Amino acid sequence: MFKKLLVLVLSLALMLSAGGIVWAAEGAGGVKPQQVVEDTGSTDQEEAVENEAEEEVEEEEAEVENDGEEEKGLKPDDIPGKGFGQKFNRRGLSGLQNALERVKANGSPVAQKVLSKLIEADGDVQSIAQTLRDVTDEEIDELDEETKEQLEAAAEEAREKAEQDAELNEESKKEVLTDVADFYKKIGSDDDALEAFEDAVKYVPTDIKTYREIGQLYKKKGLEGVKAFVNGKKPNFDVQPRVENGRTLVPFRALGEAFGALINWDAATQTVSFEKGDTLVQLPIGQTIALVNGQQYQLDVAAFIDNGRTLVPLRFIMEALNAKVDYLPDTQMVIVNEE
Repeated sequence: MFKKLLVLVLSLALMLSAGGIVWAAEGAGGVKPQQVVEDTGSTDQEEAVENEAEEEVEEEEAEVENDGEEEKGLKPDDIPGKGFGQKFNRRGLSGLQNALERVKANGSPVAQKVLSKLIEADGDVQSIAQTLRDVTDEEIDELDEETKEQLEAAAEEAREKAEQDAELNEESKKEVLTDVADFYKKIGSDDDALEAFEDAVKYVPTDIKTYREIGQLYKKKGLEGVKAFVNGKKPNFDVQPRVENGRTLVPFRALGEAFGALINWDAATQTVSFEKGDTLVQLPIGQTIALVNGQQYQLDVAAFIDNGRTLVPLRFIMEALNAKVDYLPDTQMVIVNEE
């Protein structure tokens, strides 16, 4: 309405202006019909002005629309139909409701049941995660691809919200993430399942069951060798851990940093040390003797240097620093947690 009114006002102004020119020219008595046509027949100019006015109005309307979306906290790519599109539409309650309407028209009863349960959860991430976890393999086989994609979007959103929700305790966050990971496994998204399981143990690092799930996914992916977790996180080992004489050896610097211990290298005595709290552990390179607060202990395997990296016996050091060490032999996983 505003646009039409503005265009009408500008058109009238142009016509009055042109009429004034014609009147002035006729009053002068020297204007020929040819000249009047040339002076008053500037339709191209009028169209240009009108087009310019329309463009300005459209720009103003677009700015108002974008400002409104920015006030809602959305970026242009997040607006449906403006780049983000389908992913945006699949997330949240509206996406679930749209999917339910679709399957009511031409989908399976199973899809209707699952989507209805997710809608009933009303955004509660724990209920959403439990609903996804409880979907059976047989039910998943009956779902069409579009419904599966909708469930994956719901799983992704539940996972993100659980980690961001300050009101959820550590155990609840872990349960949401493991439920979502179980769902990912059922639909064959092993990488997503592994990532969700690894995030889960960050909240409850003593949960051996979840580590077993991680280990099985590692095995399925063909990842060989020793894998370690320290307080729920994977140390960034720049050298692959190895097993010597039945003992797991790992790079000393990465181990110390992951455990939060102070580490030191004494080049004069060729000795590495770990210190945390009131405990100091010292290991001379190449010797099967270690010192814990000055007291000597016999080692099954000595620390050694390989390609410029010092490897040390993990279990001895961690237990000397009052940590608990678990080993899962079927997947070669070492789990270290402070006690």
